[in-house]
Amino acid sequence: METNVQARPVAVRLRDPTTIGRIERRRDVLGSAPVIAGTRITVSAVRNFHEAGYSVDAIIEEYPTLTPADVEAALSYDDTAAA
Repeated sequence: METNVQARPVAVRLRDPTTIGRIERRRDVLGSAPVIAGTRITVSAVRNFHEAGYSVDAIIEEYPTLTPADVEAALSYDDTAAA
């Protein structure tokens, strides 16, 4: 786990730490699609990158505001449980 907070992107540092690694659905964000909490990045976008062969690190390069915990949460999110 990274300990140097200053090395992280500003957007990650500005996110509420309690939202890291969580998925949320809000009526006012992307039509209630499941998103990484504190962002507008959809679970489906992260999954599409993963299915295309991107590693967790490669997905974070595409979405620098995400953490490994965010990506893992998106990949393990069960759409059927939240429906």
